[in-house]
Amino acid sequence: MRTLVVDDQAVNRLVLHRLLVRFGPCEMVADGTTGIAAWQKALEEGEPYDLICLDICMPGMNGHQVLAEIRRVETARRTRISQQVKIFMVTALDDDAEVTAAFCAGCTAFIPKAITFDLLLGHLIHLGLISRDDAQRHAALT
Repeated sequence: MRTLVVDDQAVNRLVLHRLLVRFGPCEMVADGTTGIAAWQKALEEGEPYDLICLDICMPGMNGHQVLAEIRRVETARRTRISQQVKIFMVTALDDDAEVTAAFCAGCTAFIPKAITFDLLLGHLIHLGLISRDDAQRHAALT
């Protein structure tokens, strides 16, 4: 599983990286514009990300804007839904409107901060990004 973490807070990037790198390459960027550029570069190189963990509240281009741009490009490229990058919106916001907006815009899952490994694993398994065996092997590392 190849992952991109997009979050303006270094500690949040590091927490997600520590949890996700055990399942494959995990890159980190600090803002939405750089996140879109990294995603597009990965597509062009034929090594697309399987998962993007995207913070909602970032200066400049926020998570909703990044999500919308990724889905716009995928639609323009006629990417099948099953082939679209999985996007987890990660936020400390406790607002039903934010959750609804994220799902309406095409996010795959919503993960509240503080992130728990069990919740993250559940989403990864449910979406077929990792197997239950992989999860069990790596759960002992937390």
